[in-house]
Amino acid sequence: MRRTLAVFVAATILLSAASFDSAQAASIGLYVDNVHVQNCVPWPRSNARYTVWSWCSSSSDGVQGACFAVIWNGTLFRGPVQVNPAVVDHYTGTDFMTGLMFYYSGCQYDWHWIHKEDVTEVKPPGHLYIEDGVLDHARMVWTCQVNQPWRYFSITKKAYFGNCSPLATESVTWGAIKSLYSE
Repeated sequence: MRRTLAVFVAATILLSAASFDSAQAASIGLYVDNVHVQNCVPWPRSNARYTVWSWCSSSSDGVQGACFAVIWNGTLFRGPVQVNPAVVDHYTGTDFMTGLMFYYSGCQYDWHWIHKEDVTEVKPPGHLYIEDGVLDHARMVWTCQVNQPWRYFSITKKAYFGNCSPLATESVTWGAIKSLYSE
Protein backbone atom coordinates (compact mmCIF):
# COMPACT_ATOMS: atom_id res chain seq x y z
CA MET A 1 0.00 0.00 0.00
CA ARG A 2 2.78 2.44 0.91
CA ARG A 3 4.67 1.55 -2.23
CA THR A 4 1.60 2.19 -4.41
CA LEU A 5 1.01 5.51 -2.70
CA ALA A 6 4.66 6.51 -3.14
CA VAL A 7 4.56 5.64 -6.85
CA PHE A 8 1.32 7.62 -7.27
CA VAL A 9 2.79 10.69 -5.51
CA ALA A 10 6.01 10.51 -7.54
CA ALA A 11 4.08 10.20 -10.83
CA THR A 12 1.88 13.16 -9.89
CA ILE A 13 4.93 15.31 -9.11
CA LEU A 14 6.67 14.35 -12.36
CA LEU A 15 3.57 15.02 -14.46
CA SER A 16 2.94 18.38 -12.84
CA ALA A 17 6.59 19.38 -13.32
CA ALA A 18 6.44 18.35 -16.98
CA SER A 19 3.33 20.45 -17.57
CA PHE A 20 4.78 23.50 -15.77
CA ASP A 21 5.13 26.43 -18.15
CA SER A 22 8.72 27.55 -17.91
CA ALA A 23 8.40 30.21 -20.61
CA GLN A 24 10.02 33.55 -19.95
CA ALA A 25 7.35 36.12 -19.16
CA ALA A 26 7.03 39.29 -21.19
CA SER A 27 7.46 42.64 -19.47
CA ILE A 28 6.50 46.20 -20.36
CA GLY A 29 8.00 49.38 -18.99
CA LEU A 30 7.93 53.12 -19.59
CA TYR A 31 11.22 54.81 -20.45
CA VAL A 32 12.35 58.36 -21.24
CA ASP A 33 14.84 57.29 -23.91
CA ASN A 34 14.63 55.36 -27.15
CA VAL A 35 16.92 52.51 -26.03
CA HIS A 36 14.94 51.43 -22.91
CA VAL A 37 17.59 52.36 -20.32
CA GLN A 38 16.44 55.54 -18.52
CA ASN A 39 13.10 55.78 -16.75
CA CYS A 40 13.61 59.06 -14.92
CA VAL A 41 14.28 62.73 -15.65
CA PRO A 42 15.96 63.77 -12.36
CA TRP A 43 15.68 67.56 -12.73
CA PRO A 44 12.90 68.32 -15.20
CA ARG A 45 12.41 71.89 -16.32
CA SER A 46 8.93 73.35 -15.92
CA ASN A 47 6.99 73.29 -19.16
CA ALA A 48 9.68 71.19 -20.83
CA ARG A 49 8.56 68.45 -23.20
CA TYR A 50 9.86 64.89 -22.91
CA THR A 51 9.14 61.75 -24.90
CA VAL A 52 8.01 58.62 -23.03
CA TRP A 53 8.30 55.22 -24.73
CA SER A 54 6.55 51.96 -23.83
CA TRP A 55 9.03 49.12 -24.39
CA CYS A 56 8.19 45.41 -24.30
CA SER A 57 10.61 42.56 -23.73
CA SER A 58 9.17 39.58 -25.49
CA SER A 59 8.36 36.26 -23.84
CA SER A 60 10.12 33.13 -25.05
CA ASP A 61 6.88 32.29 -26.92
CA GLY A 62 6.94 35.62 -28.75
CA VAL A 63 4.47 38.49 -28.50
CA GLN A 64 1.96 39.57 -31.12
CA GLY A 65 -0.14 42.03 -29.14
CA ALA A 66 -0.51 43.82 -25.81
CA CYS A 67 -3.25 45.45 -23.76
CA PHE A 68 -2.59 48.02 -21.03
CA ALA A 69 -3.40 51.50 -19.75
CA VAL A 70 -0.93 54.30 -19.03
CA ILE A 71 -1.98 56.45 -16.08
CA TRP A 72 -0.31 59.65 -14.92
CA ASN A 73 0.15 61.21 -11.53
CA GLY A 74 1.23 64.79 -10.92
CA THR A 75 0.96 67.77 -13.19
CA LEU A 76 1.71 66.18 -16.54
CA PHE A 77 0.11 67.15 -19.81
CA ARG A 78 0.15 64.42 -22.39
CA GLY A 79 0.62 65.16 -26.06
CA PRO A 80 0.11 63.17 -29.24
CA VAL A 81 0.65 59.41 -29.23
CA GLN A 82 2.56 57.63 -31.98
CA VAL A 83 2.52 53.85 -32.35
CA ASN A 84 5.47 51.95 -33.77
CA PRO A 85 4.55 51.40 -37.45
CA ALA A 86 7.12 48.62 -37.80
CA VAL A 87 5.40 46.56 -35.06
CA VAL A 88 1.80 47.68 -34.49
CA ASP A 89 -0.72 46.92 -37.23
CA HIS A 90 -3.68 48.57 -35.47
CA TYR A 91 -5.12 49.19 -32.00
CA THR A 92 -8.52 49.43 -30.35
CA GLY A 93 -9.75 51.46 -27.40
CA THR A 94 -10.48 55.11 -26.85
CA ASP A 95 -7.62 56.36 -24.68
CA PHE A 96 -4.78 55.31 -22.42
CA MET A 97 -6.74 55.96 -19.21
CA THR A 98 -9.12 53.10 -19.97
CA GLY A 99 -6.59 51.04 -21.90
CA LEU A 100 -5.64 50.25 -25.46
CA MET A 101 -5.24 46.89 -27.15
CA PHE A 102 -2.38 46.78 -29.67
CA TYR A 103 -2.37 44.18 -32.45
CA TYR A 104 1.01 43.50 -34.06
CA SER A 105 1.70 42.81 -37.71
CA GLY A 106 3.73 39.70 -36.71
CA CYS A 107 5.44 37.93 -33.82
CA GLN A 108 8.13 39.82 -31.91
CA TYR A 109 10.86 37.87 -30.13
CA ASP A 110 13.05 40.75 -28.97
CA TRP A 111 12.76 44.15 -27.27
CA HIS A 112 10.42 46.47 -29.19
CA TRP A 113 8.70 49.77 -28.53
CA ILE A 114 4.92 49.87 -28.78
CA HIS A 115 4.13 53.56 -28.52
CA LYS A 116 5.69 56.88 -27.65
CA GLU A 117 4.11 60.10 -26.51
CA ASP A 118 5.17 63.61 -25.66
CA VAL A 119 4.70 64.65 -22.03
CA THR A 120 5.02 68.18 -20.65
CA GLU A 121 5.93 68.42 -16.97
CA VAL A 122 4.35 71.54 -15.49
CA LYS A 123 5.35 71.13 -11.85
CA PRO A 124 7.52 68.20 -10.71
CA PRO A 125 7.37 65.59 -9.36
CA GLY A 126 5.10 63.45 -11.46
CA HIS A 127 5.15 60.01 -13.02
CA LEU A 128 3.42 57.78 -15.53
CA TYR A 129 2.74 54.15 -14.81
CA ILE A 130 1.19 51.14 -16.47
CA GLU A 131 -2.11 49.88 -15.11
CA ASP A 132 -4.66 47.24 -15.96
CA GLY A 133 -7.31 49.49 -17.49
CA VAL A 134 -10.88 48.31 -17.95
CA LEU A 135 -10.63 46.28 -21.16
CA ASP A 136 -10.80 42.51 -21.45
CA HIS A 137 -7.30 41.00 -21.32
CA ALA A 138 -6.07 44.04 -19.37
CA ARG A 139 -2.34 44.00 -18.62
CA MET A 140 -1.80 41.01 -20.85
CA VAL A 141 0.21 40.14 -23.93
CA TRP A 142 -0.98 38.02 -26.79
CA THR A 143 1.64 35.33 -27.32
CA CYS A 144 2.43 33.54 -30.55
CA GLN A 145 1.39 30.19 -29.02
CA VAL A 146 -1.94 28.87 -30.22
CA ASN A 147 -3.08 27.03 -27.10
CA GLN A 148 -2.29 29.80 -24.57
CA PRO A 149 -2.61 33.10 -26.40
CA TRP A 150 -3.11 35.54 -23.48
CA ARG A 151 -0.67 35.85 -20.57
CA TYR A 152 -0.05 38.45 -17.91
CA PHE A 153 3.09 40.52 -18.27
CA SER A 154 5.20 42.04 -15.54
CA ILE A 155 5.60 45.78 -15.20
CA THR A 156 9.25 46.71 -15.09
CA LYS A 157 9.43 50.50 -14.98
CA LYS A 158 7.45 53.65 -14.32
CA ALA A 159 8.51 56.94 -15.89
CA TYR A 160 9.45 59.49 -13.21
CA PHE A 161 9.84 63.25 -13.51
CA GLY A 162 11.64 64.92 -10.60
CA ASN A 163 11.45 62.27 -7.89
CA CYS A 164 13.56 59.46 -9.35
CA SER A 165 13.36 57.34 -6.24
CA PRO A 166 10.01 55.69 -5.55
CA LEU A 167 11.10 55.36 -1.89
CA ALA A 168 10.80 58.28 0.48
CA THR A 169 13.96 59.28 2.34
CA GLU A 170 14.54 61.36 5.44
CA SER A 171 17.64 63.27 6.50
CA VAL A 172 18.92 62.35 9.94
CA THR A 173 22.21 62.69 11.80
CA TRP A 174 24.53 59.79 12.55
CA GLY A 175 23.86 60.31 16.27
CA ALA A 176 20.12 59.88 15.73
CA ILE A 177 20.71 56.60 13.92
CA LYS A 178 23.05 55.31 16.66
CA SER A 179 20.50 56.19 19.34
CA LEU A 180 18.02 53.79 17.73
CA TYR A 181 20.29 50.85 18.59
CA SER A 182 21.71 51.90 21.97
CA GLU A 183 20.30 50.60 25.21
